[in-house]
Amino acid sequence: MALDRKQKKELRKFAKLFEFEPEHLDKWYLSWFLGRIAVYGSMEIYIYPNEQGHNEPHVHIKHQDFEASFSIRTGELIVGKLSSKKQRLIKSWILENSEWLGLKWNEISNGIKVKVG
Repeated sequence: MALDRKQKKELRKFAKLFEFEPEHLDKWYLSWFLGRIAVYGSMEIYIYPNEQGHNEPHVHIKHQDFEASFSIRTGELIVGKLSSKKQRLIKSWILENSEWLGLKWNEISNGIKVKVG
């Protein structure tokens, strides 16, 4: 995911405030501040770093006013609420993209690592 001009300007201001090294900012901004790794239809998919207390690699799904977490390994709903149709769609998407999601989880999360491949 590339940053647009407005996001880059905001990022530079943010960097000055907190004295970050410029070469590390894009990755930091994308993984810590945004966390969004994909969009599937009208659903946004996130992985957040530094989550405490989770024993299952997972993604967060945001759709309209609903949020839910799904296992990267099984595609099953862990917590939250989405319509059963959206649950089936996201489960199918997760299973089709499980290797890529495992790589993204290992890159972004500082929690449990997913065996990929």
